Amino acid sequence: MDLNDPGKYLEQDALERVFSGFGREDITEARKLVKAFFGSPLFRQLQRAKQVRREVDFVLNLRRGLVHGKLDVLFEDEEGEWHILDYKTALGDELSARKSGYDLQIAVYALAAHKILGVPLRSGILYYLKNNKEVVTDFPSGGQAPEHFEKIEKQICALQEKILNFSNEMSAKT
Repeated sequence: MDLNDPGKYLEQDALERVFSGFGREDITEARKLVKAFFGSPLFRQLQRAKQVRREVDFVLNLRRGLVHGKLDVLFEDEEGEWHILDYKTALGDELSARKSGYDLQIAVYALAAHKILGVPLRSGILYYLKNNKEVVTDFPSGGQAPEHFEKIEKQICALQEKILNFSNEMSAKT
């Protein structure tokens, strides 16, 4: 998406190309969501950003296995601070982010940016398109960052171990 000329993405033919395979009602809904996002403070922040990287693939090699993912957006704001942005096409808030595990998803993305890219992250942002709600997770900087990301890695490894144990239990039953 061209951040300098977002209006062209609201034209019907552009929307139909991007959302091909969706019905007319879905395209109309998508137009509303995209238009609302273009009017948001977060979009203006993206327009002023020094760097914007989209759809950044990563693979983390952790103790209990690989974690694959894709950052929707990684950007450096005009003050030089880095942020992860993940779009959600649902209604949401802080409580729903915790219930759905999206807060853990942002933590995984932050760990990947920290370990693989060496990017000092300021925050992770979940942006709920249906209600234009930002849920921001701040990350520590400086000397506190390694300890913080080590805790995230331990949390992910514990979850991987639970999944592995469950899988082993299920295999033993069959």
